[in-house]
Amino acid sequence: MSVTVFGAGAIGGILAARAAAAGDDVAVVARGAHLAAIQTRGLRFISGPAEARVEDFTVHPRATDRPDTLGPQDLVIITLKGHQIPGAAAAIASLCGPRTRVVYAINGIPWWYFHGDTGPLAASGRLPRLDPAGDLARLVGAERSIGCVVYQAAEVTAPGEITYTPGNNRFAIGEPNGALSSDLASLTERWQRHGWQVDPLPRIRDAIWTKLLGNVSYNPISVLTQATMADMGGHRGVLEVVRRVMQECRDVAEALGASIEVNIDQRLYTASKLGAFRTSMLQDFDRNRPLELDGIVAAVSDLGQITGVATPTIDTVLALTSLRAQTAGCLAG
Repeated sequence: MSVTVFGAGAIGGILAARAAAAGDDVAVVARGAHLAAIQTRGLRFISGPAEARVEDFTVHPRATDRPDTLGPQDLVIITLKGHQIPGAAAAIASLCGPRTRVVYAINGIPWWYFHGDTGPLAASGRLPRLDPAGDLARLVGAERSIGCVVYQAAEVTAPGEITYTPGNNRFAIGEPNGALSSDLASLTERWQRHGWQVDPLPRIRDAIWTKLLGNVSYNPISVLTQATMADMGGHRGVLEVVRRVMQECRDVAEALGASIEVNIDQRLYTASKLGAFRTSMLQDFDRNRPLELDGIVAAVSDLGQITGVATPTIDTVLALTSLRAQTAGCLAG
């Protein structure tokens, strides 16, 4: 199988490394020092701390910043930040042949959210914020999409080097129309052989919203407070804001026909176990990178307007975080 991982950072890197180790024909799209290191030394996959290594191997996938040179692929895995995806529409399209499937292993609301949906607002169509010019719909096509919710911990620890934290190694995947298709079965079997736990779901949107409960609340609030998960979890006032954001997010999800199995207390308890962890959005802020606000926060506000669900706390947090990014020279996306 020919596979291109578009955005070979932490999550893309671990997927690419294990796929290449399993014998797949793997290419990665990367840039900068990370790309140069992969091209010269290969992609190193490290699992576990130095004193108790579980895995440590290097693979040599094709690596480029010119995806248009790779040709049509059987599978394209998108691990870009949500705000980067619209600008990559033409490049993604260059990788697509007649039967290519595109897996979106991203946080937040995906641009294809309403494709194949049978919920009460399925006719609402595309989300302009997430596909502003309609290029993704026109050039790539929502019908290629497979949703993917990531439950992983990994980090680019040096150019060309990905360190993976063993433990929760799960991916939830699903067709937008809910079908347990042959493509979904094939992907499940393949990723399981690569060593991942894979859950094919008939309702992938439920998993998207369940994870989003934490992202929409803790991520922007961590930027505003510069706080770790432990810091936020230990502050009564901040926890009340987190709770309000989660409840508004849950209300929007349910108005769209999604079902979130965990309650807010359970979600807060899960978050409390993360300790002195800095959210991905805070890490991006620290590195002066654009913040992934559109898909994680602003899209929930947009969907609140579509459903008629008020999101005053989310709107306030979004406004404050957007200004914080602007004044820091760290543009929100």
